[in-house]
Amino acid sequence: MIAKIGIAAHSSISSEDHRKKAIEFVDEVYQRSVSEGIEVYLLLGGYWGIMKVAVDEAIRKGLKVILFPPLERESDVDYPKEAILIRTGMSMRGRSIPFVRSSEVLAVLGGSSGTFLEAIVAYAEGIPVFVLSNLGLPTDELKALSPYIDERRSTEIKIFEEPKKMVDGIFEHLRSKKL
Repeated sequence: MIAKIGIAAHSSISSEDHRKKAIEFVDEVYQRSVSEGIEVYLLLGGYWGIMKVAVDEAIRKGLKVILFPPLERESDVDYPKEAILIRTGMSMRGRSIPFVRSSEVLAVLGGSSGTFLEAIVAYAEGIPVFVLSNLGLPTDELKALSPYIDERRSTEIKIFEEPKKMVDGIFEHLRSKKL
């Protein structure tokens, strides 16, 4: 089984706790992928801030990484050679749509407007949204929209305070869809 987990995350590192929780999330994903025999691809929108923390940890663990950098950042970042780059030719906001639509689930590891936008795109596209909350970032406010943003109920937005419980929820969802 192959699982494509999108990670929407802040373009900076808001705190040491934020960094540690991103690493813990990736470590938990790696451990679950090994124990359950699932080939995991992590999809991200760039390689800076918390995204870079997650990518570096994923590569260190041997997970596959696919990056969707925006046109504005295609050439000013030294992307890791181990990552697959999808050069969409789209702007910062535009590239969020193919990034999110290529994911089976979206893990929100805290962020601001761009991360919030990716969570909304996932919801609108029926892609389950798993949110790491209590990070002191704008995406903490997704709690107010959980579990449904609107009457369509296209998917659920699930809120977690601990990376391990969030990964448990993600893998439970992935297993339920692969049966």
